[in-house]
Amino acid sequence: MRGPAEAIKILSRLIPVQMPPRLVVEVLQEIIIQESWHSASETPGELAERWHKNFKNRISAAIHTARTESRFLQYELSFANDDYIQGSCFVEPGDDAIIASAKERRANTFEFISEFSTLTPNEFEILSGRVLSLFNVEKGYVTRVSADQGIDFFGRVPFGELLKPSAITPGAEKQLKIWMVGQSKHYQATQVSTKDIRELVGSVSLAKSKVYAGSKDPLSDLQMRTCDPVFFLFFTTGDISRDAMDLLSKSGVIAMNGEQLAMFLADHGVGLVENRFDARTFRSWLVA
Repeated sequence: MRGPAEAIKILSRLIPVQMPPRLVVEVLQEIIIQESWHSASETPGELAERWHKNFKNRISAAIHTARTESRFLQYELSFANDDYIQGSCFVEPGDDAIIASAKERRANTFEFISEFSTLTPNEFEILSGRVLSLFNVEKGYVTRVSADQGIDFFGRVPFGELLKPSAITPGAEKQLKIWMVGQSKHYQATQVSTKDIRELVGSVSLAKSKVYAGSKDPLSDLQMRTCDPVFFLFFTTGDISRDAMDLLSKSGVIAMNGEQLAMFLADHGVGLVENRFDARTFRSWLVA
C-alpha cells in the first residue's frame, strides 16, 4: 500500500524529536523515495505535490489527536509557517529559557521508554509508587505482591494544603484530601484490555468496603471513607487497546501508557542531569 495514510505511519520513524523545520513536501518526497512509491510515469516530486494537501491534513489530525489524548508525538507543524514540520521538542530562536528547558526535558521521552524495558515487574510497581510522590502524596505505599488484592500502590494527596499553603495553622481546608489508588502492568507486547480496567475498579470498590480475602486486612493503611474522593490510576509500560481507551474515557479511570508515563517523568526532570537522561540518577531516584 502507498499514499498519505501510509506516509503518516512512517513519519514518526523519520522525524527526530529535536529536528529543525523542514518543508512538509520535502519530507513527503523523502518518504516516497525511501519506500519506492514513485514510478516512471510520476516522479517523487510530482507524487509529493499531488499528495501534499492530504498528507498535511493528516499531520494536523495526528497532532490534534495526540493533544486530545495527552499522547507524546515527536513532530509538530511550525507555528511560524505550517508548510514546515519540525521535531516537537525543537527549541525555536524565540523560546524563552523556561520553554526551552521544558522542551529539552521532554526530548528524553524515548530514553525513559527504553529504560522501562529493563525494569522487572516488581521494579515497575515500585516506579508507580514513586510517581505518586510527584503528585505530592503525604506518603506513597506499594503493596506486597503476595497480598495486593488487585491494588499495587496508593497514597493520599493533601489537596487543601496545595490549594492554600499556610504558614499558620490551616483551617477547614485541611480536610480536602484525595486518595490515589492504582494498578501497574509491566506489559511489553500485550495491550491493556477492558478486563484490566474492570479489575482495578472492582478492586478499589472492594478495598473501600474493606472486603478482602483472608482474616487479616492486607491494605490496613488504605482507609477510604464512604465519601472520600478517589482517583483510579492505571500505569503500564505497554499500550492500551482501543476498547480499553473507550472504557477509560467513559469511566473516569486515569491511565498512562508507556509513552505517557515516560513523558510525565521527563517533564518532571526525574533522572535527568543537565536536562539529559542519566540511567544511574534514574535508578537512584527509583530506590530513594
